[in-house]
Amino acid sequence: MRILKSVIVMLLLLCLLSACSTSKNEESINTGSFSLDSVSSFDGKYTANIETNGIMISIHISENGTDIFSFDPVRKMDFGGICWERDTYNLWIQSGDVGVICYQYEEGVWRFNSDAVRPEYIESKYD
Repeated sequence: MRILKSVIVMLLLLCLLSACSTSKNEESINTGSFSLDSVSSFDGKYTANIETNGIMISIHISENGTDIFSFDPVRKMDFGGICWERDTYNLWIQSGDVGVICYQYEEGVWRFNSDAVRPEYIESKYD
């Protein structure tokens, strides 16, 4: 009987520890408006993918999967997600070291725009 009580106590302790670690992981997943998964543009025309071998962002045409552009915006260890603007093809990147940066869409190409003003509806986990 004493052994059974010890086993039950150990199991309860394990349950408590796993509950604490789960809530900690959920907090670290907070990315604000940004996603760590593939995201589609406002009209569904383009999809931005995060390549698993690093933080290479590839953009393809959603309808047929044709890759049209790719870039390496920030260091892998600082990457915090991507999001599109609501009504343009501008893509925002969240980074732990450089903050939130914009790749502005012009003539079929996404270019870094250091002067871009982030729309108020795009929230960073660092805000």
